[in-house]
Amino acid sequence: MTTVLNSLLHHGKLMSKNAERTPDGKYRGVIYARKNKITGISYVGKTDNEKNRKSDWNEKHNKNYGGQKIMEARKQFGIGPEAWEYDILEEIFSDTQEELKAKLKERETYWIKEKDSVENGYNQAYGDGNLGIKFSLQRRQAQSQRMKGKVPIAATIAAKEWVKKNGGGYWKNHTFSDSARANMKKAQQARGIDSIATYPDGHEELFPTMQDAAIATGQSFGSVKYSIDHNTRTRNGYKFRKA
Repeated sequence: MTTVLNSLLHHGKLMSKNAERTPDGKYRGVIYARKNKITGISYVGKTDNEKNRKSDWNEKHNKNYGGQKIMEARKQFGIGPEAWEYDILEEIFSDTQEELKAKLKERETYWIKEKDSVENGYNQAYGDGNLGIKFSLQRRQAQSQRMKGKVPIAATIAAKEWVKKNGGGYWKNHTFSDSARANMKKAQQARGIDSIATYPDGHEELFPTMQDAAIATGQSFGSVKYSIDHNTRTRNGYKFRKA
């Protein structure tokens, strides 16, 4: 809980509490890279408090560091210096926090592209530069293709027993009622809404459906939908909105 709060405190609305200051009163932020010595690929991030960000990295139980790909790599390779190099790519100084925040967003996107750390690295998105960008037709078609042929999970005891006895999907030889089809269509349409997830570390990522957003962030679909409908954060510090 403390780690999540620390991450939230130096991003977004709570940025002012922990933003780093120089002796002459300027606000300082950095764009940094964590390079895996084993794979040779990197994660690029931004922070307005480098000390706190390093502390977040060194907390092995922190499940909210930078998204799914970097979290999987942290789990696989560990977080010690024997596996990762840390480099400051750029230091940024500003007179105001608002100016610093804007510069950090811009330069993070630049360095993610420079390092090619989405396609060939541990970043999941091009920083805040992903805002408003729709997924390509090819990606939408790929998502649709993955879902073809999947049948509803047998939710009732009778359906489960039928599957156990007969094998295959319960709905193979059963007909949906009109009301059941209408309910399924409504649920599928809800999941099909383009959704933007704001992670606890402040970066954002666009997903083609709410279900994709839920899976990528480890949240339940209900939590994602509630966050979108009520403009709130989840218990783990994520926030979601329609694209």
